[in-house]
Amino acid sequence: MEPWLRSARLSPIPLDYTNEASNATLGLGLRRNRAANSRSRGSVFLNFGGPGDNGKEGLAASTGSYYDLIVVTRWYAGAGNIIRFSWYATEEERSAAATYPSLSGNASDVALGTNNVTSRVFANICYATQNRTGQFMISAFTARDHMLILDAPGEDGLLRYWGLSSVLGATLASMFPERIDKIVLDVVANPHEFYQKRDLQMLADMDKVFTGFCSECVATPDRCPLARNRTASKLEALYQFVENVKYYPIVLPIAGTPTLLD
Repeated sequence: MEPWLRSARLSPIPLDYTNEASNATLGLGLRRNRAANSRSRGSVFLNFGGPGDNGKEGLAASTGSYYDLIVVTRWYAGAGNIIRFSWYATEEERSAAATYPSLSGNASDVALGTNNVTSRVFANICYATQNRTGQFMISAFTARDHMLILDAPGEDGLLRYWGLSSVLGATLASMFPERIDKIVLDVVANPHEFYQKRDLQMLADMDKVFTGFCSECVATPDRCPLARNRTASKLEALYQFVENVKYYPIVLPIAGTPTLLD
């Protein structure tokens, strides 16, 4: 393990913050990248939008190496056992489900209805397999986990957060505004719509974002191989490629598991 990287576990912490009578606990998984400089200016909490730690090295450099970087994982139960979160009870069930891929919402005039019913089926399966622990894998509890870490010795009690999970960042700011120093929300979602299960705004400017990507790509061809001496308008012709793939899917010959691009 790199000398600047340390893993640890903070335990015990409550599994259910809403039930004071419960004695069920977790051991919170932590990964800390120590500041390269001898005197750290504090900790920055990172969230990559899911169970991953890609980009640790780049983020360490982008902070000027003056801050400790911390990644928190609410996964450990009991004596270090991992809370497994999957709606499939067996690998056979997972393989069977893969034969029924989700449809694009505009794939046909019946696609939305099909997706709606399929989503309900998966939700019921998920609840049946995860009803004991799944309810505790939520942003509000993860936010409280962060506060426990801020209260640990050596921390200054103020939160600095940089996250692809903008919903978690917004939840932290809403629940604990007096504990916030600085927050950077990357890839911003509307938290109000998220909690109301109406993520419509997330799709509102997708075309504008893609147009902006094309412009930036051709402006920096050394960093964007897609440019290939194209203009931004020529690059936007990728839209037509996407439209063609909807009608004529492509099989990608990936070793072991061919993948359908549709």
